[in-house]
Amino acid sequence: MLNKELKNQLIKLHKECFNDGDYAEFFFEHRMPSCKAYVIEENGMALSACYAKFFTLVLEGKTMTIPFLTGVATDPSHRYQGLARKVVEKAKRELANEGYPFAILHPFNHDFYRKLGFETINYKTNFMPSDTPLSGVEFKLFGIADLPLVAELYNNIVGQSSSYKIRDLDEFR
Repeated sequence: MLNKELKNQLIKLHKECFNDGDYAEFFFEHRMPSCKAYVIEENGMALSACYAKFFTLVLEGKTMTIPFLTGVATDPSHRYQGLARKVVEKAKRELANEGYPFAILHPFNHDFYRKLGFETINYKTNFMPSDTPLSGVEFKLFGIADLPLVAELYNNIVGQSSSYKIRDLDEFR
């Protein structure tokens, strides 16, 4: 559990490093309780951080919990000092000590993470409805009441793959 001062520092760090509006408040309120934070501090100030969210994955038929590293950030005035590398290495070391066989992430820079021992195993492919003939299909926005159906559809579709992330209803909220 983060103390209030550290939480506020991490929200500020996130806002300085990512241009994603109010997502920092949403993340720390709704996602952070199920995450672990890894922080490099100096004189009581958070200089670099990353987070591990824990996903349930099915890999070749085996279900396992795997950490997903996200939000790697370094205070702009302390960049180019190896702090992002240090915080990712800290997370990897602690996760390995806890028995996780590996961690996954969506890299902002493949070369940066390759130097830290990560390998690219997949490039994201987007499926757009215009890619297939869908004459007569009507698209509409869905609401909160539709989320159970969205979760069921997602898990049924990805469940046909040899490897996929299981998503629960809370992830769609």
